[in-house]
Amino acid sequence: MTNPTPIKVLHVIDHLGFGGAQTFLFDLVLEQRRSGSVDPVICCLTEPTSLSHQFSSLNVPLYHLDAGRHNLLDIAGIPYSLLRLMRKQRCDLVHTHLFVSGVFGRLAAMMVRVPTVVQEQRNETKVVSGFRRWIDHVLGKRTAVVICVSQTTKDFNVQAKGIDPARILVIPNSINPERLSADAVRGQRQRMLDAFELSSVDPIVIGIGRLEKQKRFDIFLQTAKLVSDQMPNVGFLIVGDGSQRKELESLAAKLGLYPSVRFTGARSDVPTLLGISDVFLLTSDFEGLPLTLLEALAMQVPVVATHVDGTSEVLGRGLGGILIPPRDPVAAADAVIALLHDEERRRITGREGRRLVEHVYSISLVNQQVEEAYRSVLQQNDWSSQVHTKEFL
Repeated sequence: MTNPTPIKVLHVIDHLGFGGAQTFLFDLVLEQRRSGSVDPVICCLTEPTSLSHQFSSLNVPLYHLDAGRHNLLDIAGIPYSLLRLMRKQRCDLVHTHLFVSGVFGRLAAMMVRVPTVVQEQRNETKVVSGFRRWIDHVLGKRTAVVICVSQTTKDFNVQAKGIDPARILVIPNSINPERLSADAVRGQRQRMLDAFELSSVDPIVIGIGRLEKQKRFDIFLQTAKLVSDQMPNVGFLIVGDGSQRKELESLAAKLGLYPSVRFTGARSDVPTLLGISDVFLLTSDFEGLPLTLLEALAMQVPVVATHVDGTSEVLGRGLGGILIPPRDPVAAADAVIALLHDEERRRITGREGRRLVEHVYSISLVNQQVEEAYRSVLQQNDWSSQVHTKEFL
């Protein structure tokens, strides 16, 4: 039996900085290469970064447009650069990741009548501007499929942006569990603790994410203070960077958390840091479906997370961790302390989390759903008409 012709897909992303969208794109393209059903091409709107070399290892065409954020001529030329690239590569479909790519990728695709799939990675209910909602609403009418990573993200796109629910697929975020092994990094614990000057502490509670208001690292630090009052030997790692870093460092000092807390900045070795940690604490006000949560589960790190959006969709099964109310450092501290006092519970919870990722949130499973979405789009006689979709969750 003859295999179907691979679908030529242009993936467009704003930048190749460290982030969940970039991790997802890397894992997805790698899986598409393995399956052979998709022939992927990647275009980054901005200049190369340290991650570009990693993406180059995928052995797929990788283009950088080098469009500067403050150069209006460069920005205005993005759709035409993408248009030329689509024609050069003879693309069947465009898959965009992040907001700016979603705008320019769709504009270029409309010019050459190539269908577009838009990846909605997060729920922006409390931060997205009216202008961005309007743009998504207008362009949504010319989008073949919007992939939302959680049901709450879909609900937001329908209610706030006016996206036709018939154009939306709920396909969960995912990771490649093969690249995450708790056993492979456990031997590095002492070396890493020495590097962060945390040799005298044990165990470790870790938080990962952008240091922005949504992530509520102020609640993380308040939780850390309550935990430290009862368990002075606990260490805390905050992994990530953002506009609130100085403010959070000042709060940590005010709470007397030094030297047991460390701000690591953005890191490329997140799996290793998870592997030396005992509890992953996520205190966000809202989320789509964070990849850091899935990475923690895959690394068999028990999770304490706020009962919000896509996070609750993952942990609501009662596997892998504990859900707590948002903005409640007392509840967070109680859950963290309960796990730290019970090594057997941590071990069982960690194994549950790993199995959950392998059976529900593995990139191999999600890639099959994405490929089915691609083929469904391309089989439409008129891709710009309403597409019949179904939920994959």
